Amino acid sequence: MKLTRCSCWVRINHLTEGGVQLSSKIGASVPILFLWKFVIIKEKKIRMKDIMDYISNKHNHEIDYPKAWRLVLNKFENRDYAKSMGMNSPKMIWSGDYNEIPWEELPDSYVLKPFAGASSDGVIVVKNKIDISTGKSIDIDEIKRKMVKIATNTKKINGVSDYDRNIFYVTELLGDGFADDYKFYIFNGVVRFIRLNIKETNKTKSFGYFSRNWEPIEGVFKNQKEFNYEEPKCLKEMISFSEKIAKDLNVPFIRVDLYVEDDISVFGELCMTPNGGAGYTEKTIDLFNKYFNEEKDENFDLSIIIPTYNNVDYINQCLDSIIESSENLNIEVLIGIDSCQETLKHVKNSKYPNFLKFYFFDKNVGPYVIKNSLVNISSSENLIFFDSDDIMMKSTLDEIYNNICKYDCVKMRFKNFKNNELYDGKIKFGEGVFSIKKSIFLSMNGFEPWPVAADSDFMGRLYKKRPRIYHTKEVSFKRRIHDNSLTQRKDTGMSSQLRANYAKISKNKKGDGNPNILHTIDFEFIQVENFILPKNFDYKNLVRKSQLNKVLNPVPRKVVDKKMIKKDPVTNDRLETLLQNKPEPIRVIKTNKPQDRQELINKKNNTSNTIKEHFPSKPNRKEGKNFINLSGKFKG
Repeated sequence: MKLTRCSCWVRINHLTEGGVQLSSKIGASVPILFLWKFVIIKEKKIRMKDIMDYISNKHNHEIDYPKAWRLVLNKFENRDYAKSMGMNSPKMIWSGDYNEIPWEELPDSYVLKPFAGASSDGVIVVKNKIDISTGKSIDIDEIKRKMVKIATNTKKINGVSDYDRNIFYVTELLGDGFADDYKFYIFNGVVRFIRLNIKETNKTKSFGYFSRNWEPIEGVFKNQKEFNYEEPKCLKEMISFSEKIAKDLNVPFIRVDLYVEDDISVFGELCMTPNGGAGYTEKTIDLFNKYFNEEKDENFDLSIIIPTYNNVDYINQCLDSIIESSENLNIEVLIGIDSCQETLKHVKNSKYPNFLKFYFFDKNVGPYVIKNSLVNISSSENLIFFDSDDIMMKSTLDEIYNNICKYDCVKMRFKNFKNNELYDGKIKFGEGVFSIKKSIFLSMNGFEPWPVAADSDFMGRLYKKRPRIYHTKEVSFKRRIHDNSLTQRKDTGMSSQLRANYAKISKNKKGDGNPNILHTIDFEFIQVENFILPKNFDYKNLVRKSQLNKVLNPVPRKVVDKKMIKKDPVTNDRLETLLQNKPEPIRVIKTNKPQDRQELINKKNNTSNTIKEHFPSKPNRKEGKNFINLSGKFKG
């Protein structure tokens, strides 16, 4: 087998497995795999497994193409799969062999689809007993002829049995049958752009391409015209669902088709071969190749996860220290912004290396839900949880990577510092900053969705598993002490009632104490200006040069025209006037004379009588008195 790299898409029309041709003839010839820098196949007969193995090795991760392709072809299975992932699907009315369709029992409006196949050409839409593809009343004999043709073509698809090819199903018709059709193109788990089809019949009337932020994109498709359309209210929900599908299937590319009816999104289908790879411009092909190779073209040694909130003053110093420590490693850094517009603005106006990825969370959920959510999209088996106000030491990542391969968890030494000076000089091990295997973290369902103390709770649960833990020999990071941190604020600090309440809940847990599910929340990928760091790049030197440039070429200060307010000059006449009008001070004369002397004497006598009553004693030998003589102050 000879495989040769090329820089364009390849339509694979002659793949065979066990003598069965895999290419479909529904509509146009449909390639099994396409849309990325792939291979020119010099032989007409080649095992599908060899293609899968080649792609898997090239992209260094397990790709479950059989599952993804099965879901693309099997309309029953992909409906159930979408429901299991939390998506709406049209109601099923009937399913079975097309020769047994109960035509008289069907409603006036419905959609008829084949069980298997990856093309929409086999879909028949009926509205009020009118076939919308022809605009005429339905002709059952004509529909049967169409189904025979569809079944015949479907037989040539790999993995479809003689029984399955005859299976059709009927679903409800959404609205007027022309629901807006949104197609999400997802590369390595990230929606890169969206195609919107507007239909009047079963044919597309108009279409357009948009970014994930709903900005029109021109020149994606040949003969594409200018197209503007209002952003759907459920856009974020659809993006979240589409990315969830792609990450679960773990494929470099897939398209998820959704419909919108009355601002509610409904699952349509999955597609790995949109338009058979035809019709896209050369500019778009290059863009797709870039997206495909951008995220998972290599394994990451470490995935570093950092939640941040209102931390503009410290975050760049934190990220600089991580970049410097990563000199010998291939890492990704996932930063989650906890619903803070100030931090979001700061990030968008800055420039970062391309392995730093930023994600925005609309809802303020605290650091632990953000950590759970970002773990789901991390690429490495080796995780590090870090805080955005701390500073990593240069040798930290090397020490962690060399030991996390041998241990289940790495705990990191730290020193406290405040205002760039050591705070207490003590070396400690924290609970919130550590490294752990991703598989172990997920098996425990991650952190509790608490605002505080979830890291201590997690460590308590981890210790029950008796893991192999490595403690770093050197100080791994400097922990910043400042008033806005969760451990220092009055409402969330170490001595706060809130933290005590969660500590009590954690202490009273029974069994393994793990949450029932991994608590996550939807988020949005933030596109920032990136640059690529070449190998052996001295990032610290770049920072120095940048700082030196600010000194040597300072930004000129703005000149503000301030109007001076002239006050009356101080003269002798004014001074004399002020002195003459100066009020006399009120003098308070203190005396030791009580206001009521007799009342004071009565109080002393009462005290003497009280002592006599409560402290009876032997008679005084000298005076024969039956009370204690306390220094002669009280006389009997």
